[in-house]
Amino acid sequence: MKPMRKKGQTLIMTAIILPIFIGLVCGFAVDVGTIYFTHTRMQTAADAAVLAGAHCLPDPTRCSAVATTTDYAARNGIAGGEIVSGPTVGTAPDGNPDVSMTARRVVPLHFSRLIGVTESSVQVLATAEIGLANKVFNAFPVGLQVCKPGMTSPCPYSTAAKSVVTFGAKKNDKGDSWVQGPADWSGVELPSNTPTNTLSTCPPPVPFAVPPVDPCISSQPGFAEIKALIDEANVLISTNHPYVVVPVVDWAGCNGRCPLNVYAFAEIQLLSAVNAGPNASYITGMFVDYVNPGDIGPGGGNNIGAFAAKLIE
Repeated sequence: MKPMRKKGQTLIMTAIILPIFIGLVCGFAVDVGTIYFTHTRMQTAADAAVLAGAHCLPDPTRCSAVATTTDYAARNGIAGGEIVSGPTVGTAPDGNPDVSMTARRVVPLHFSRLIGVTESSVQVLATAEIGLANKVFNAFPVGLQVCKPGMTSPCPYSTAAKSVVTFGAKKNDKGDSWVQGPADWSGVELPSNTPTNTLSTCPPPVPFAVPPVDPCISSQPGFAEIKALIDEANVLISTNHPYVVVPVVDWAGCNGRCPLNVYAFAEIQLLSAVNAGPNASYITGMFVDYVNPGDIGPGGGNNIGAFAAKLIE
């Protein structure tokens, strides 16, 4: 009978201890879940903050990368006192500018107090770099003349001087002057890989080679083409979406349909579009941003800027 009594005692102890053990395990799981949830939210907030700050790096006169990163971190729930390092502007391993920050938060625990652990520290690090966009989607199909050595106004294009550019009057090889005439339209033919119309840079291995080496697009001459672009430009202007990205090409020696290289991309604010017949129609725009070709990934997308930002840590 004694062995039976011991078995009964074991069952009773198990019945008492098992719920307590399961409760402790569940309690610890809740604390671990709290730590994981906090880390995820902080990492997402830090990532968003440095990505926002990185967009200030190409032109510090527009905005401060440090101030923007701090502001976006606060908007996403990271208090100033939780930023333990940065935001700091530096240089990424590939040479592009970057901005980074480290944040730490103390998370109070509940069930872990039973074993003497009252809190846990959660720390996140985020770094974003910005570089030259090598690819855009749905570019506006006109080509801006690339600035070559010795070219004068509007080259070099300037944000500070608010350079105004005219499409429908291309640069040709007659003394590097801006001319206008039949077939001098500055329309380009985008790739046919709809619906994205992805366009990448394709500068020739020999700068400004004539004829261009390994061109990737073609000019799209003719009044019918420029008229369609004028109509599209007016729609964009009227709907308050005047900012477009255009390929930067070299029109030298091009008359009619010809192959073109894409040296870079520029952001243009469309100002006006006038249909005044085959030899007098034009589109004007304000130069916003310009970069030489480069690559830090796909870039472009819905971002109208010529720069692309990405997380690297």
